[in-house]
Amino acid sequence: QITEEDALETKGDSIQAMAVDDMVSSGLDLVTGDAAGNVVVFSNHQILSRDVVVSPVTCLSLERDLGGRPALIVGDRSGTLSALSPLERPQWKVRLVDNCVGSFPQSIPGHSPSLPAPYHYDPSVRCVASLVYEEIIDGTPSRSRLLAVVDGGLHLYFYSAGQHLH
Repeated sequence: QITEEDALETKGDSIQAMAVDDMVSSGLDLVTGDAAGNVVVFSNHQILSRDVVVSPVTCLSLERDLGGRPALIVGDRSGTLSALSPLERPQWKVRLVDNCVGSFPQSIPGHSPSLPAPYHYDPSVRCVASLVYEEIIDGTPSRSRLLAVVDGGLHLYFYSAGQHLH
């Protein structure tokens, strides 16, 4: 049974995304992203860290780098993808619009002739998935992690350590 003592307050706006994982403590930690762009990490019923991203949070994913360090991958309505750490400064930040190939989003405002009018490009981050793969470099196996990211314009992007892969 949940009691009033179990309630957590973010001191922010309405929660748009939430995730639970064992990131920094021996128990479960809760991460929330809200409509004002606040990202709050709770550990042991207390606020452990608070960060602010560019615009309202649309997507939140808890990941670990290959060294096992936790990272919060946060997507927002402006199309910015950020990697935050609950214990350190932000790791990296990229704007998807800077890596879009083809006629979008350069056609903002307006629409593509191939799409029915009115079509408006939606830069917001919609989904993030982490992929671990192994490759052989000079005869030695090497593991890497990629982030697959989808925006509201149905573009698929791949990133590794904050760098866009073409």
